[in-house]
Amino acid sequence: AFSDEYLATIVERLYRDTLGRGGSAREVGYWVGRLQAGMQVARLAGEFYASQEYFDGIGGGTTRSWIADLYTKVLGRAASSSDLDYWAGQTATLGRVRVAHRIYQSAESRTTRVRRLYQELLGRNGGTTDVAYWAERIRKEGDVFLAVAIAASEEYFDRAQTRFG
Repeated sequence: AFSDEYLATIVERLYRDTLGRGGSAREVGYWVGRLQAGMQVARLAGEFYASQEYFDGIGGGTTRSWIADLYTKVLGRAASSSDLDYWAGQTATLGRVRVAHRIYQSAESRTTRVRRLYQELLGRNGGTTDVAYWAERIRKEGDVFLAVAIAASEEYFDRAQTRFG
């Protein structure tokens, strides 16, 4: 889970989601190095989603359009007008990086990310208790910790044996 290849996949996903393009080898390598040095994926996501390039491009160029797109990308749903009002005020006070980080680290986002990783690595949905447990753990220890735990599980080992023989 700390390999260049796995971390590059995370970085590339952020490039596509936020900038609508892949990163150059140099750009991706830089961010992979930051992750390997201990930067949390949530912090990296905050940096990408708060970037001027994202804000001006896919984010629409206004605080409200940026928040609306952030909701769609991170939470998979539309922001309500009260969500837009709240986060627009928070953006004026805290700045885009902190707001993007807070939305990315919200319980709703963490739950979505846990469910996605269960599907990607185990090919199934996580149970309600498992998802809640891991959503809290990644808040404290980061997304890569969950990938390590799943990859080290007996279930993943058994699935890998079946898939790769």
